[in-house]
Amino acid sequence: MSDQFIDGVHLELTSLIQLRQIALQLAARAPRTAVKTHAGAELSRALGRGLDFAEVREYKAGDDIRMIDWKVTARSGTAHSKLFHEDHEKPTYFFVDYRQCMHFGTQKALKSVLAANMAALLALS
Repeated sequence: MSDQFIDGVHLELTSLIQLRQIALQLAARAPRTAVKTHAGAELSRALGRGLDFAEVREYKAGDDIRMIDWKVTARSGTAHSKLFHEDHEKPTYFFVDYRQCMHFGTQKALKSVLAANMAALLALS
């Protein structure tokens, strides 16, 4: 990250774009599964009403009748319903300290710039 700091005082768009590339590489290495119950972009282990198909199973009382797979039902003779992976959101907040104590740092960058870059990297990954 040391080559990213142009003047060490300001955040630069080029450094944030580089951070985004690093974050994409890190995210590609680890599959993520949500544990929260909010709808969003992360796949969950829970089966429900998402967009990503999971499996077809025999119809159980309480299943949504709109999810009945009529082709499988016609072939097997018993009602089957489609199950999907539920999508979940993982809300995350990052707070960066911009008090006076963050307005000094190394020869390369201020502590506030380093903290903002780290928060951006965490937020993008």
